[in-house]
Amino acid sequence: MSQPIKLNCTEVHLCHRCPRLLAYQLQGRGRAWKTGLQGSGNFPSKIFHNHIAKPFHDSVCQGPNNVVHQAVHTLLQQQDQDIKDNLFAILNQHILDPLLAEKAATLKADQIIALVEGMSFWNSLLTDFLDKCRDHHKHPDLSALFCRPEQKFSTSIPLSNGSTVQLTGQFDGLLIDQQRKEAVIIEFKGLKPAHTDEDLIQVALYAALLKANTGIMARAMVLYLEEEDKLATYPAETLVGLDDNLKHLLQIAATTKQIVQQGSGDLLRPPNDPQLCSVCSFAKQCDQDWGDRTAVPNTKPVPPSPTQKPAQKAAQASESKSHPVDQSQAQETQERENTKEAEDLLQLLTDTLKAIRLPVQPEGYVLGPRLIRLKIKPLLVKGTTVSKIERRASDLQIALSTKVPPLIQTGAGHMTIDIPRKISTPLTLSEVWERGQGNKPDEAAAFPVGMAVDGTIFWAKLSKATMTSILVAGTAGSGKSIFLRSAILGMARNAGPEQLRFTLIDPKLVSFTDLNDLPHLDGQIIYDIEPALEALEELVTEMERRYQLFADAKVFDIEEYCQTGKEIPHHVVVIDEYADLMVDKNYKQEAELCIQRLCQKGRAAGFHVILSTQRPDAKVVTPLIKANLQLKIALKVTTSTNSNVILDTKGAENLMGNGDMLVGGAVPLIRLQGPLATKSDFMEVGNS
Repeated sequence: MSQPIKLNCTEVHLCHRCPRLLAYQLQGRGRAWKTGLQGSGNFPSKIFHNHIAKPFHDSVCQGPNNVVHQAVHTLLQQQDQDIKDNLFAILNQHILDPLLAEKAATLKADQIIALVEGMSFWNSLLTDFLDKCRDHHKHPDLSALFCRPEQKFSTSIPLSNGSTVQLTGQFDGLLIDQQRKEAVIIEFKGLKPAHTDEDLIQVALYAALLKANTGIMARAMVLYLEEEDKLATYPAETLVGLDDNLKHLLQIAATTKQIVQQGSGDLLRPPNDPQLCSVCSFAKQCDQDWGDRTAVPNTKPVPPSPTQKPAQKAAQASESKSHPVDQSQAQETQERENTKEAEDLLQLLTDTLKAIRLPVQPEGYVLGPRLIRLKIKPLLVKGTTVSKIERRASDLQIALSTKVPPLIQTGAGHMTIDIPRKISTPLTLSEVWERGQGNKPDEAAAFPVGMAVDGTIFWAKLSKATMTSILVAGTAGSGKSIFLRSAILGMARNAGPEQLRFTLIDPKLVSFTDLNDLPHLDGQIIYDIEPALEALEELVTEMERRYQLFADAKVFDIEEYCQTGKEIPHHVVVIDEYADLMVDKNYKQEAELCIQRLCQKGRAAGFHVILSTQRPDAKVVTPLIKANLQLKIALKVTTSTNSNVILDTKGAENLMGNGDMLVGGAVPLIRLQGPLATKSDFMEVGNS
């Protein structure tokens, strides 16, 4: 039996940011961990943990002989005493005042203010916790409420590939809620990270460790000591619900560590956020060390002729014979015009950057259906950097006459700037379908998402772990409903009703009106909240029933079950305007829980969710929902904040609308043009 792969929570946390950074960290490159961090504001959270929280926890855990333990114990015995002010006085006298006496000379005024404000909030949290304990126990035992900080836990976790991870970790603080029989994990942070799910992943790892070692469920509190909104809380059921996500991340981290230890030079996954590469000091050597970051499965389009019907071929042949010279001349003229437009734009871009003292080297262009992608290489020897060019996006908007600042991204050895074409032609679902046959997945729950700037077709494969459920978000008029209709018809064209079923939820009442006769529908289209919730609950029940079928048949998932000769269909839930389901407080929690369970457990049972909203804010797209939707599709949004909520990166605010999208999440970020479903696409359903 092979030895377990040893990982700690810090390493897995870093792997979540970028597996390649973990590889460098494992090689002893100390600065790898700092890459991509936003800083911690006025003071590192480590100062608060080491000099305020940890001494307090240590003191109350030492027993009656400790002066802090005695003071807090006496306070809890006095039922008529206000805990908050008296506890703050204890913290001031025994913790904060000695700290300031020692470090006042080295701390700035704003750092001292931040420490005091942070301690005040922490005092409020402790007060609430101790108040509940005092209400539940007349004489609460402090040693049973507080645990010593930085206790190290370890557990073995089996992975799906047969290997085992030995995971270790230690958290900042731990309280025991005796009333709820639950542990409370405490983590101290300065500022919130750029990626909102980083800290959720960290505390979920700690909760898994705690449960494995003690059997105690844990909820978590993350204190952002310098934020206006200082507290993020995660219920125990939320952390437990991330078990599958954690195992997937552990698998990536374990594979990364094996590659580093064996020195095999295998390809490592790049970060999900390509913006990380622009600030990474390892970017120049990264591709050489761990493989091309842009390496993806071969998705080059092939001529559509193998899938054309005889009538189509005959019609094209007839047209070609009747006007061979005119057709050839028109094509050559169009190609010359396209080339001139691209070359003129590249020259204009180069001249503009030179005029503002940012010289670059032109590296060519790519012609897309609606965009021209200009490639340039910053001349570092002359002081031109990616960040300097990004800061001048508004100047480029004026010079290049675009409606919004152009989208600027980094690539291997160059950066790209996308400019709308003067004349563009609509992209239909039939065209995308035909051009994507070369890399079309052989599975029922799949559809072409859109065409990349270079003409390749990107397919969503819902049975794949990185795409099993999808978040679609964008402002009104950005093309969400058109995208959903294209996705539904694309899947319906790909598989019959016996292989694929849909539940369509349309609170807007207008998105799916012409899909009523689709043979793949599982019941009528749902327009109201109450029947929508009933349908979601029935689907969760059916999902659990399927898992029982799999257990009885001794198979792992829907694919293996269908191989036994007992076929069951994939089931896709499509929701157009998820925010409307969240309006009614009576149904919000139940609906969110059903969607969460379908997203977390649905893939193996053949259940998938496509969730759309025009309100991509944190109140609608909560960290919990976002963490369980693997593929993220951002159409045009109004602000960079909205873009960050969807993709954990800016850029979607610079899209053109009408199906122009950025696709990211569990896949490398890519810009696509979504197709438009036409009447002919309705006719193709069931005939392909």
